[in-house]
Amino acid sequence: LHNDAAEFWAARTALDARIEAFAANVTSDWLAGTLTFGRVSSSVKRTRPRWALVVHMFNHATYHRGQVTTLMKQMGFDPAETDFPAAPVFRSN
Repeated sequence: LHNDAAEFWAARTALDARIEAFAANVTSDWLAGTLTFGRVSSSVKRTRPRWALVVHMFNHATYHRGQVTTLMKQMGFDPAETDFPAAPVFRSN
């Protein structure tokens, strides 16, 4: 999808901003509703609670981050600390 790390980082940053804007506008009422969706490759439609789809979005992203970390380690790269409590935002200066 991207030709180099800078292009990837710009796309990732833009996507993160979209996710943050989405999350900032989520309300309890909105989460209580449902969403009907389908795949491009299928005519099957599904309706699910929005709260479950939001949980899935974040949970599935965590799953893929784990895959990327594993691949990095297998390639000999150190992905650094990945535990949330050790994230830079919690480090003291």
